[in-house]
Amino acid sequence: MINGVGFLLCSAALWAYHNSRTLLPDSLITRIEKFGADRLESKRVVVKADDDNFIDFDEELHRAIKQSTERQLLNKVYESQETLKRKYNEQTDGFRTEMKRLRKSMKSATQRIDRVVLYHTNSRRAPQDNNIRPEVMSDCTSLHEFWLEYQFGINGNMPVSKFSKAGKRKNKHKISLRMKLVKAVKLLLPHTPAINGCERLEIVYKFDDGMARCLREIGRELKATPVLPKYFTKYPI
Repeated sequence: MINGVGFLLCSAALWAYHNSRTLLPDSLITRIEKFGADRLESKRVVVKADDDNFIDFDEELHRAIKQSTERQLLNKVYESQETLKRKYNEQTDGFRTEMKRLRKSMKSATQRIDRVVLYHTNSRRAPQDNNIRPEVMSDCTSLHEFWLEYQFGINGNMPVSKFSKAGKRKNKHKISLRMKLVKAVKLLLPHTPAINGCERLEIVYKFDDGMARCLREIGRELKATPVLPKYFTKYPI
């Protein structure tokens, strides 16, 4: 408790602090404020919002964020759709290619069957005398057809083995290439039927990759020692 002159001075300082602070030095104002912070009561005030205006809610920003999220989801849907469409197109192209290959194989098989049936049934009118049958070579599509053409003739034509010298000269390039197959089949006949041997030769020497390439490789293998090493490795006797 401050008494006497000190009380008067303190009272005057507090009066000036509340009414005219310009009369007091800054150091005294600081000491008064510090003293009051330590001694005076303090109360915590909790303010509760009564309405939405208390929070600064930016509706346009919220809508933009929401639209951005929806746009992201929509973009993901579009990307997934494009991925599925691309996969579908790839599968469709593969399916189309496979169907073309199958149609080509079926057409080739049908032609083979028709020619073999034609040979066995003699359904086409053709003279039976080899001397007057035409010396014409067909566009064969399998090694077995080459053998049939050479040995028996197909489509009513004379067998290549019966061609005259003039006929052989006329078709010398085709005969030279196809004779490689004939020699290979003759080599296999003692233990393998011609049709089976031809089918196996097609597999081993990859006839589907090219007829001429297949026949040339058979010719090279016939000169090897032992002969046809690839064939007998896959199909030993």
